[in-house]
Order: sequence, then C-alpha cells, then structure tokens
Amino acid sequence: MKLGITLLVIGILLLLISIPYSILNIIKGVVQLNENIISGGLPAYSGLIVVVLGFVLTTIGIVRVFLRPR
Repeated sequence: MKLGITLLVIGILLLLISIPYSILNIIKGVVQLNENIISGGLPAYSGLIVVVLGFVLTTIGIVRVFLRPR
C-alpha cells in the first residue's frame, strides 16, 4: 500500500513537471523547423521519456492502491 501511494505521487509529480516541458519543447522544435535548424538529441526526447515514465508509475501506483485483491 505504501509503495503504491509513493509510486502514484511520484508519477503525478513527473507528469505535472514534464507535460509543460514537453509542450515548450514542441513549440521550440516547430520554431527551429521553420528556421531550417535541425536539432535533436537527448533534450528533444527527454520530455517524452519522462511523460511515459510518469504514466507508467501512475498506472502501477493506481493498480497497487485501488485494485488490491480482496
């Protein structure tokens, strides 16, 4: 139960932090694309990686807290 709550809180915090970061990176990428600047690397994918990690941790936390066998 404690591990599930911890994973749920960490997952939600990661989502709250990473979703605005990802939106800003998308905007920055579109601006760079319009200026014919090709960028990439880890900063381009870090927001996506953290969003996926946040969803995974949140899902595991929800399953461990709310879907316990009775």
